[in-house]
Amino acid sequence: MDITRRGSGSDDRPFKEVKQVRYMPSALERLTEILDFYQKKLSEDQLTELLIQTLDRADSLAHSYNQGQIEPTLEDLSFGHRRIVEGHVKIIYIIDGEVVTVIDFFDSRMNPKKVKH
Repeated sequence: MDITRRGSGSDDRPFKEVKQVRYMPSALERLTEILDFYQKKLSEDQLTELLIQTLDRADSLAHSYNQGQIEPTLEDLSFGHRRIVEGHVKIIYIIDGEVVTVIDFFDSRMNPKKVKH
């Protein structure tokens, strides 16, 4: 499945808005891999709904970026990686000023050590 995504438009305030949510190309590639896997198990409508729900959840970071938890498997990198989950898909992101960058989508049923790859 081919994915293209538009952008949407650190203190501890839980509802501070950021100006933009960006997606790393490698994150979109990973999401494509996840969707390709699900393609064997889901109908086209279900697959489309999964894609929409996952990207809508990621876009919601523009309105409340602190909703996610610190990602413990990436703490040693010291970039403040955070995560939110939509279904079985973990959305990993970092905050840089007024920009949230989604750096990875990860099927949460996989071995967490693979998050670092």
